[in-house]
Amino acid sequence: LVRERGIKDPTHPRYACRRAKPSDGEVAGYGTYIRVHLQPRRFPAALRTDWSKRVVEGLDSEHYVVIDKPYGVGVPPTVDNAEENCLHMTRRVLGLEDLRITHRLDQPTSGVLVLARTKEFASYFNGLLARRDGSVRKHYKVFTRREVPRGALDEEGVLTHYARVGVRAAKSKTRTVMYDEDAEGRHVCKLRVLGSEAVVDGGGKVQGYETEVVLMTGRTHQIRAQFAAVGCPVVGDTVYDGRGEDSARYREGEFEFLEKIGLQACKMAVKDESSSPSPKYFPAQGIEFSALSDPWWRVELS
Repeated sequence: LVRERGIKDPTHPRYACRRAKPSDGEVAGYGTYIRVHLQPRRFPAALRTDWSKRVVEGLDSEHYVVIDKPYGVGVPPTVDNAEENCLHMTRRVLGLEDLRITHRLDQPTSGVLVLARTKEFASYFNGLLARRDGSVRKHYKVFTRREVPRGALDEEGVLTHYARVGVRAAKSKTRTVMYDEDAEGRHVCKLRVLGSEAVVDGGGKVQGYETEVVLMTGRTHQIRAQFAAVGCPVVGDTVYDGRGEDSARYREGEFEFLEKIGLQACKMAVKDESSSPSPKYFPAQGIEFSALSDPWWRVELS
């Protein structure tokens, strides 16, 4: 990253750091500040994935591409790693340098991810997500050791909490904290449980429960935080399951970060029923995108 010295005006177009590329030629002039990351965080899953086989939809579209994101890879670049991410790897394999992010999935989560080919589609899809009127329905499969208690749900199968987002305690990661009651500064969080079934290994032993949910609101770490709040933390989640086996191994330094957790964005249904004269990028009857593969726990525990 480079930033030229002597520019003090924050609104100056050259004030912010920019990422230097080998193709840029001579970018570091006299007095330039250069930051070098000697030990960047690596994401090995990005390199072992065949990204050409992760495309769900959109090869013939001028507006978007949908991929089945693998676990262990972030969506955007990180400050110290510009290449091992979904955006860069999809750009490279498809030759689409103008791909844009429309929404995100957590690094250890897999599943359906929509990327925009144009600025116009990115703006349109962001608008659909912001409406929160059911135009975009996100379905997830959640793997937990315990089944979600029915008493935590209302008569329609809805789990409701009120969240404070971005809470950071001493020596811990930023997290979302769930409460049963509303109060100033809290945001309502709702998801609907569609069904749950036991996950059985090859020997017939129950290893946990797979629950399908659909998000009714969209908050940071919403599913992970809500499931933990009712005593059913997502398998492998070292942030919200502080007493779990994986969390203990993480604290002891056995691994830097966990590549996968029991969470898959299995399906996304999109239907724009607005009367807006803006371009319609999807069929009037709507469209569904589904993950190409089973969640990892179905593969590894079968």
